[in-house]
Amino acid sequence: MATVVSYSPPVWVNILHKLPHFNFKFEQTSSDFQPNDWTYQQSIVLLGGVALACLALDLLFLLFYSICLCCRRRKNQDESSADCCCTAWCVIIATLVCSAGIAVGFYGNGETCDGVSRLTYSLRHANRTITGVQKLVYDGTSSLNQTVEENLQQLERQYAGHADYMSIIQKLQGQLDELVKQMGEIPFWDNANVSLEDLAVNIELYDWYRWLGYIVLLLFDILICLLVLFGLIRNSKGTLIGPRVPVVAPRAKSVGGHLHVAKSENNGTHSVILPLRVAEVVLQRQEWRKTSHSSSDFCAAPDLYITEVVDQYAVMDQEILQSYLSCSADQTNPFQQRLSGSHKALVEMQDDVSELLRSATREYKETRGRLEEIQGVLNTTEISLHQLTALVDCRSLHMDYVQAMTGLCYDGLEGVIYLVFFSFVTALMFSSIVCSVPHTWRGKRSG
Repeated sequence: MATVVSYSPPVWVNILHKLPHFNFKFEQTSSDFQPNDWTYQQSIVLLGGVALACLALDLLFLLFYSICLCCRRRKNQDESSADCCCTAWCVIIATLVCSAGIAVGFYGNGETCDGVSRLTYSLRHANRTITGVQKLVYDGTSSLNQTVEENLQQLERQYAGHADYMSIIQKLQGQLDELVKQMGEIPFWDNANVSLEDLAVNIELYDWYRWLGYIVLLLFDILICLLVLFGLIRNSKGTLIGPRVPVVAPRAKSVGGHLHVAKSENNGTHSVILPLRVAEVVLQRQEWRKTSHSSSDFCAAPDLYITEVVDQYAVMDQEILQSYLSCSADQTNPFQQRLSGSHKALVEMQDDVSELLRSATREYKETRGRLEEIQGVLNTTEISLHQLTALVDCRSLHMDYVQAMTGLCYDGLEGVIYLVFFSFVTALMFSSIVCSVPHTWRGKRSG
């Protein structure tokens, strides 16, 4: 057997997988991917809780900063002008850094989509191999059972007066039963309710909504950055404030809830767009950190979880599964005995039919048509057996497995890591913009 490519996890998978996992009691747990295990679920939920804690701290900081901003005394005009110039440049720099983070987000979104496309393509190719095996076996055994068996029964009646020909026909019937039996045991996909095609469709549907949602989100972030830069260029307080909501109590100077609001001195309105975006990107960071961490645990040893799921749903025999996952040169082919038995029975049938064509047709010329029809079906079955031998070879499905894991764990997980970086950068920069923009309002016009 030629050397086959094997899957090995990338560096970032090993790094993320080695990070400690803790349960709710802060006891270290196993990092093996076990999504149905409550202890493992606790470690993933705890990781998301860290991101939620960061969100709470960030919003609390913005809340107290807003209160202090509303309550502090005004500085003199000169100090304000100096502060405005310096702070405006800080806002511009933060906006440009945020734009760079958005570019990283676009790249990460594309990488994740490419990885998912590679995964679904491999799943569909594997599904075509599996269904191809089933179709070849079904068509072959159907032809043998219908055409060959029916013709053998007719020949048995025609050769009833000849003992030698009758023994050959009976031998052919036994070989036919053995051939059908051996071929019928070749299909290895035992659970018809589990379909790789359905899995690929569901993955593609989920990823399409994910991709579309992130595209809208990234475009929304670009719009915010453009509004901030446009407001600074035009020296417009109204543009910097952005979307506004009416104030229930116009005279109130405090900030309520979890939103940072910046009071406009001219129209008594509050800006909520940037603080909401801060919360949104931190929540995204939480979700993608959980995804990247659990995905890295899976990608560190995907064969272990695949083996568990296949056994749970009784999809195929474990020996066959391991042969496809490893596909090493020194392993035995689990289909070898069935294929050899099928080839042996088929060759013996072809020899016996050829013998009858040479001898029996001299005395029973009317049987030539039936014997030639049987010979044609056996020749077609021989071609099908060669195709089956190629389809069940471990190299094809093993390559699909390697390609699927490469798409998920290399391109897909790399894209998720970039999306985590994007969320972190945008959350940090939007927080700095929220804190800095009110300092640029001194002396700005409201238009």
